Amino acid sequence: MIFMRFLKKNISIAVSLFYCNMIVSQNCIVYYPSDAGLPANTFNVIGSIVIDKQNTKWLACFSGGFVKFNDTIWNLLNLPSSWAGDVAIDTSGIKWVAGGILEKYSDTLPVGGAFPFGDTWQYAEKIEIDKENDNKWVYVRKQYGPSGTATLAKFDGQNWSGIFGGSDTSMKFLKMQQPNFIWCHWSYSPVNITRIETTTLDKKNYFLPDTPLFHSLKSIAFEENFVWIGGINEIIRLDTNNETWSFFNPANSGFPSGALVSNVIVDSFSNKWLGSKIGLIKFSSDNFTVFNTSNSCIPSDTIIPHAIDLNNDLWCSVPGAIVRISGLVNSTISATEKKDEFQIYPNPSSSKFTII
Repeated sequence: MIFMRFLKKNISIAVSLFYCNMIVSQNCIVYYPSDAGLPANTFNVIGSIVIDKQNTKWLACFSGGFVKFNDTIWNLLNLPSSWAGDVAIDTSGIKWVAGGILEKYSDTLPVGGAFPFGDTWQYAEKIEIDKENDNKWVYVRKQYGPSGTATLAKFDGQNWSGIFGGSDTSMKFLKMQQPNFIWCHWSYSPVNITRIETTTLDKKNYFLPDTPLFHSLKSIAFEENFVWIGGINEIIRLDTNNETWSFFNPANSGFPSGALVSNVIVDSFSNKWLGSKIGLIKFSSDNFTVFNTSNSCIPSDTIIPHAIDLNNDLWCSVPGAIVRISGLVNSTISATEKKDEFQIYPNPSSSKFTII
């Protein structure tokens, strides 16, 4: 049985469960910051969500800092700055947060202080960690904003070294392909992505073939020898075994028109989950399915998938909230079910009651 605080009885119910409220449906749980005891702007923009070996969720919140959630209690952890752009976990379980400076955390507290990349490099925004050497790969720039000299830097725990960068540019994505490849894409080079071997630092550029479409690359994910890249109105597949490219767009497939792919997540069933402003897109066996507010339980058509936890639940962000989606093995995300058939004890009830 579950103890709940009754708020209203209609198509859904608000649930007070272990210090936080949730809107519950068959496949979705939506978490709002006010219900979790967090500042109202905490979930406005989420940089990343990562899952540790204990299935704890760690959230880098651009407008709200660094947040921990163990499926029961939310904790807002103190940062030197008020924002966090990205978070990664090293082989010993330490969380590294890129939020202006680079900060590392144990489960609840900072450990070891901050690690700025020189006096003039002020803003660390993205971070990945390789499992081979436990090096931290950080995208840093000299000033905050869309312009300014930026670089990809490596931090071995004591020393920094710059790898490469450019002037007046920004990095669109930075992603580890474990154990020893780091992939990135810069705005100054719109037709290629770069793979760096983390030990030798050997670089390999993959150039998109000439096509009539303009490719604005936004995100990347890996599935064995396939590299999946999200862009405007398309999802691109690179086969690294033979360096061949495949393009899926509205003209040659069932890719939904008007979708700018904000992030790509590949689950253990080889489904690709694509974030967009028209809904959450599932790409499976060459079929595309769009889940939005009209046909599913998600609360906004603007949605970004971030991570899959140890229970195969997909964790996403929408403006102002976090969405947990279960049942990824299924072909659909069910619409919200009516919750108007239940038994209440005691009856009549006070403000607190038991649902059986």
